[in-house]
Amino acid sequence: MAAIVILIRQVDAPNWEFPLGTLPAAEAPLAEGTAADALLARRNPIAEVGNALQRAVLPFTRSTDEPAAASPSIQGAEQEPVVSAAPSRIDRIQIYKVLPADNLQKIAARYDLRPETILWANPKLESNPDLLWPGQELIIPPVDGVMHVVRTGDTLSTLAVKYKVGVEEIVAFPLNNLESANSPINSGKQLIIPNGTKPYVARQVAMYRGPVPASAVRGSGNFDWPVSGHLTQQFWHGHRAIDVGARAGSPIVAADSGYVIKASHGWNGGYGSMVMVDHGNGFVSLYAHMNMVYVRQGENVAKGEHIGTVGNTGRSTGPHLHFEIRQNGAARNPNYFLP
Repeated sequence: MAAIVILIRQVDAPNWEFPLGTLPAAEAPLAEGTAADALLARRNPIAEVGNALQRAVLPFTRSTDEPAAASPSIQGAEQEPVVSAAPSRIDRIQIYKVLPADNLQKIAARYDLRPETILWANPKLESNPDLLWPGQELIIPPVDGVMHVVRTGDTLSTLAVKYKVGVEEIVAFPLNNLESANSPINSGKQLIIPNGTKPYVARQVAMYRGPVPASAVRGSGNFDWPVSGHLTQQFWHGHRAIDVGARAGSPIVAADSGYVIKASHGWNGGYGSMVMVDHGNGFVSLYAHMNMVYVRQGENVAKGEHIGTVGNTGRSTGPHLHFEIRQNGAARNPNYFLP
């Protein structure tokens, strides 16, 4: 092995000749040696370690920082380095225009806010968080919490109790322009209540509430996915459901056996064309924004039976299935019941 190494070291490397102009500008010849030597040294560096030859590490780095913008030139003035500061989260209220396929969870993530914050800042959404359409303008608060317009009789103390925060938090927020807990607040003044919360407002929809038919099928309590697709919105305080994005016309099946207590085309409070199935064991499943509905109220359906297709009806920014599971009237997170 040592003889081979010695033999290799005694052999001169061939003097490669590159036609003029074939090297890119970045590979221009160095001051000493040929262009070929420079190119080979950069592309295939060899380091001698002891009596052996090893390929040397050739590190590659990539800058991920955007260069700071140069400050305007001022004649006769000495240039100071520009430091790019992160925008303040408490400087102003913003307006956002809804895009196709948007939902409150996606919009909130863009501003590093909780979706409830945007829900509460736009009162028309509180009873229906799906009440969105492309081009719609939404108010975006600067921090998580509640925006409140002062009414006659409001005090900082009553607002603190109502929204479950301390008076000092309201006073300390800069945009409220309050000097102390005793500062007067006039009717019509807009206050931001940092970390404030509001109770959930359940969405109401008319459905069959009569006696259960004797022939009604009872579900197993084990749910399957009603549609194939990808989750576009998860279950959260103001959205007691999951949204599954899928191509319009994709089949929707009953997640468990039961009987249909609602099957309706139209607006339906923003749900659009929808189906509700009572599973006879305390569970009810709801399927909304459908394109086609293939079942009728009072009909039995089997688990996995085709009940309709994915659509974009009602108030929706793109084709998807809005899927709810309710247990004894309370909304439950479908993710806890699906395989």
